[in-house]
Amino acid sequence: MGSTARVLYGTAKEGYLTSNFFKVHGKYRVPTLGIVVTFIVTLVLLLIAAVGYLVSSIGGAWSALTAIVTTTGVFSYIIGPIALMGFRKAHPDLHRPFALPGYSVFAILAFIVSALMIYWGAGSLNSSTDPYGGYILLVLILFGIVLYTFAKNRDFVKDLKSGAWVVGFLLFNLLLVFVGPYGQGYLVIKSAPSVPIDWFVDIIAAIFFYIWAVRTAFPDTEVVKAIDRSISMTESTD
Repeated sequence: MGSTARVLYGTAKEGYLTSNFFKVHGKYRVPTLGIVVTFIVTLVLLLIAAVGYLVSSIGGAWSALTAIVTTTGVFSYIIGPIALMGFRKAHPDLHRPFALPGYSVFAILAFIVSALMIYWGAGSLNSSTDPYGGYILLVLILFGIVLYTFAKNRDFVKDLKSGAWVVGFLLFNLLLVFVGPYGQGYLVIKSAPSVPIDWFVDIIAAIFFYIWAVRTAFPDTEVVKAIDRSISMTESTD
């Protein structure tokens, strides 16, 4: 409830939703409209999951809903380590009430764990009765990323250069789900099926995508502009 309402608040702040989502309660300082909309959508999803559970031949609607919410949530978290590295590099002297020690180590570890959780979450949506669930989720996320990029009033080429790793990451996960045990099982060793070869492949790929993302992040000047714009907009609502 709290995090999704804040996402709607941030989306309105970026100009993609009506400004009503950007308004906060005068006393409690929470995005009221975002909380109300989140509550309604949550009820709708719960009802859909309940009906799906009753009519599903495998009774997996609730598990599927949980996997979808978790995977999409973790996908938003995977951007955090990249943003941390970009902010620290672009604005090293910015006042920070809390500065994470060893941030570069925590950043890459967080990225790897998030990458594994995205792969596990998408793969868990594939089943004998629904072999395409994981692929559909990853394609929808990819579609959302492309739509968001085109919707932004910015230099598309610049966005593409800095965000190409996201597209590559999603395409890689599509491929890994297909060739791994969630799909065709090409990465499964018949003599040792318990050895998680796909996990090792995903970890190596995550390190590659992390390095790619950090090296192609927005230029320092662009990051500073984004920080200053965010601070000024936040102060204007206080």
